Amino acid sequence: SAPLLDLFLSSFVQYMCTLSSYMVLSLVTHLSFAIANCLKRAILIVAAVWYYGQPWSGLNTLGVAIAIAGIFCYNTARQFFHRPTPTEA
Repeated sequence: SAPLLDLFLSSFVQYMCTLSSYMVLSLVTHLSFAIANCLKRAILIVAAVWYYGQPWSGLNTLGVAIAIAGIFCYNTARQFFHRPTPTEA
């Protein structure tokens, strides 16, 4: 009975995650959603390694740092190259 309950709960959580992703995607641009998803994945990787007590290598740190640096660079470039739309002018 417990494995079936786990399966049901996991399926429900995945369904809600997918549904919330579609809702967020309807509110932001595709690129902004992809950037937020990249940040979410980096946070999940760090949280999973911490939660399960897995060893953390320099390569893991490098990968997470590259992901976060890419997000920072994108946001900085977006602000630097921002062109006002006719409604903002």
